[in-house]
Amino acid sequence: MLGTELDCEPFLESFARKPQKDRLRLALTMLHFEINNQGGYSARTRVFIRKLCDALRLPWGLFRQQECLYGQILIKALMEKAQREREESSKITAWSVLKTIGKGVLATGAAVGGGLLIFFTAGAAVPVIGTVLGAVGLTSAATFITSTVGALTFTTIFGAAGGGFIGYKVANRVKGVSEFNFVKSGDSDNQGMSIVISVAGWKTGSNDFKDIWEPLDAHCYNVEQYTIGWESDVLVKLGDGLTKFLKIYSASTAASYTGSTVAGSTLATVGATALSTSLTALSTTMAIPMALLTVADLIDNPWSMAFERSKACGTLLADALLSDCYGKRPVSLIGFSLGARMIYYALLELHERKHRKENPVHVSHIVQDVYLLGSPVSGDKAQWEKIREVANGRVVNGYSANDWTLAVLFRATGLKVHVAGTTAVETTGVEDLDLGALINSHADYRTELPNVIRRLDPKF
Repeated sequence: MLGTELDCEPFLESFARKPQKDRLRLALTMLHFEINNQGGYSARTRVFIRKLCDALRLPWGLFRQQECLYGQILIKALMEKAQREREESSKITAWSVLKTIGKGVLATGAAVGGGLLIFFTAGAAVPVIGTVLGAVGLTSAATFITSTVGALTFTTIFGAAGGGFIGYKVANRVKGVSEFNFVKSGDSDNQGMSIVISVAGWKTGSNDFKDIWEPLDAHCYNVEQYTIGWESDVLVKLGDGLTKFLKIYSASTAASYTGSTVAGSTLATVGATALSTSLTALSTTMAIPMALLTVADLIDNPWSMAFERSKACGTLLADALLSDCYGKRPVSLIGFSLGARMIYYALLELHERKHRKENPVHVSHIVQDVYLLGSPVSGDKAQWEKIREVANGRVVNGYSANDWTLAVLFRATGLKVHVAGTTAVETTGVEDLDLGALINSHADYRTELPNVIRRLDPKF
C-alpha cells in the first residue's frame, strides 16, 4: 500500500518487552477480530498467531489456554443469542398464526420451537464463565464478546449442535470400504477452538482406536481431539501379523542381514504374487533373515487390502474436512503407517478439488499442521509440494532408513518409486524428521509412539 517494504522487527522487539498480559491481549484481539470479521477461525490465522507468539516470546501453551476460555465464552454468547432469536421468532410466529390459522396450529409451532432449543443445546455443556479473560486486560470480557458476536451463529463456528465430527455421516460410500467413522478421543468433554485428528495404521487385539493415541493427549490440552476408526477387521489382522513378524525378527540374527547391499531395482521388480519365492532365493545368497520371509504373509491379505482402502478412505476424509459438521475451525492431522497414507491422499484430494476447472473449492482455511510418520506413499517432490500447498503450518515427514520392512512391503505392491517413510523427501517447506534412533522396524511406530510424538514436539 505504501509502495515499500516495512521492517516489523523493531515493533516486535519493542512489543516483546511489554508485560505478558499486553502481549497476550494482542494475540487474543487478533483471534476475536478474525472470528467476527471472517465468520470463522482460519488455520492460516492460527498459524500466524502462533508465529506472533513466538516472536513476542509468549508461551504458546498460555495462549491455547486463553483461546479455549475465549471459546467457552463464545459458545455461551452464541447459544444465548440463538435462544433470544428463537424466542423472538416464536412471538412473531405466534402472532401471525393466531391471525391466520388459529390456535390449533400454534401448538405445533411451539413444539417446533422446543425442538430448536434442543438442537442448540444438545451435547454442549456451557458453564457461566463470566469475566475469565479480565486478567489480560479485557474488562468484562464476557460482556465484550457477547456484545460483538454480530451475525455469527453457533453452527457457523462449532457445527450443528456442537457435535463436531461425531455427527458426521458419510454421504458417498466408497467401494470396498466397510468402516469409516470419527471417535472422540482425549478429553471427551473438551470443545476447543481447534481440532486434531489422528489416524492409526493398524491395531492389535481389542485395543480401541483412541487407546492407540493416548500418548498424544498430553500435547492436546485445550484442543478438541478425534481419531478415525476404519476397517477394524483388516487392521487387526495386519497388527497381529506385524507383531508376529517383529517377534521372529527379534529372535533372528539381525547382523546377518545385508539388505543394504540389495539394489533398489531388484526389490522394485518383486511382485506381490512372487514375493515369497523371490525372497527365498535371495535369502540363500544374501543371508536375509528368515523373519523377512514372513512379510509375504502380510501382503496377500491384510496389507494389500488396507493399502488400497487407506487411499479410498482418504477421499472420505477429504469430504469430511470440506463439510460443515465441525464449523469453521483449524484442523491438524497426524497418522502413522497406513493412517499417514490416508491423510496423504485426503490432502491430495483437497488439492485436486481446489484446482479443478469446474466448481473449485476453497480449502486454504482448513488444515493447520500435518504429521506423516512411516508413510507408505511416494516420496515424489511434486506430490509433496501439493501437500505443502494445502497445509498452513508444519508439514512433517517422519522417516527411518532402518525400516526395510516398509521398503519391502511398499515395493511388493508393484510401485517402483522410493517410499517417503524410509527417506527424506527433500521438498521446500516440508520437515524431514529422521526417526532412525527410535524406529528399527515398521512395527516400532506403534510401540515407540510416545517417544516419536515427543520427538515431533507438536504445537497444536
